[in-house]
Amino acid sequence: MSMKKLAAIVFAGAILMAGAMGISMKLTQQRELEMEVADVPKTVTGQPETGETRTLGSMENIPLYYDDEKKLLLPLRNVTEGLGGSVTWERESRKATVSCFGRVLTLFPGEEAGTLNGYEITLPEPAEMINGCLYIDSGRLSEYFGADVIWNNESRQVTLKTGDPAMPSAAVRCMEGKKGGRAYMLETPVIVGLNDANFEKSLNEALAEEMRTLGAGYLDTTDADGTFRLDAGTDFLTKDFISFWWNGEKDGVPFCRTKNIDLKGQKEVSLSDLLTAGSLEKIKSALGDSWQNGGFYLSDTEGLVLLTEDENGGIHPYIWTETGELRWKSSFREIAGVYGLG
Repeated sequence: MSMKKLAAIVFAGAILMAGAMGISMKLTQQRELEMEVADVPKTVTGQPETGETRTLGSMENIPLYYDDEKKLLLPLRNVTEGLGGSVTWERESRKATVSCFGRVLTLFPGEEAGTLNGYEITLPEPAEMINGCLYIDSGRLSEYFGADVIWNNESRQVTLKTGDPAMPSAAVRCMEGKKGGRAYMLETPVIVGLNDANFEKSLNEALAEEMRTLGAGYLDTTDADGTFRLDAGTDFLTKDFISFWWNGEKDGVPFCRTKNIDLKGQKEVSLSDLLTAGSLEKIKSALGDSWQNGGFYLSDTEGLVLLTEDENGGIHPYIWTETGELRWKSSFREIAGVYGLG
């Protein structure tokens, strides 16, 4: 644990014991929560004594922000209950169950493995038990429960707002395998909150099976040593459309992969499904033989991203900057317009 982390924790305990808490927490409106945290002093002396106990409810009022890592940890119980959810804690199994906005997250302090609505997931960072209070990285609240987390570094204030409960949520699950000197570590997306539960289940099963097959095929390719790593992400997620990407390396060569799902039609789509013939010709002209009909994804910050292949077999993302030159088919024009994709 870094010194800045320790300083934040010790200071939190010190202000509690002194009764001079520089922290306020209030509901500003329905499903909106504000937390203000006093600045961590530059120099802190002393540490909590071994065996010292603190009131769980009091400790849960304190969010922790680590300047050196730009990381915000939020007290799980108070934040969840403040936003209308609930948290249960099983002492013997050390399992926390978080229920909020139709999502149920189970996790264990210090462990990356958990579940989201019953699906196995891998947390990027484990939840932490600090002075008897369970903390979670603020990013997980955004990803799993759709909460909007805003951190103001100048005022040291955290604002949390609930999003649309009908919006799907995305997580990832890490799959690993090894055979001789070859090994893979592949992430697969996990999607929850779709209107059709059967389609949601079949989609997640298909994604997981695709990654298992990809990993098994890599292990059986040759006897040479090597590694295959893919990180998964979902930048573009709406009620109607979801765009996945995988980015990593295969035996040291850049490797990207994508998948785009029309949630309304419950089917995978290609660029030719989305764009007019004229727009496809512009892409083909710009990328030449490296253009792939299925190799693309949508990003909420970069717009349309296409995949290209180099002479060594490496697959790279190519950000299409000429978005205004592309025309989308009428069935997808609304999505394109909202995100400025042409």
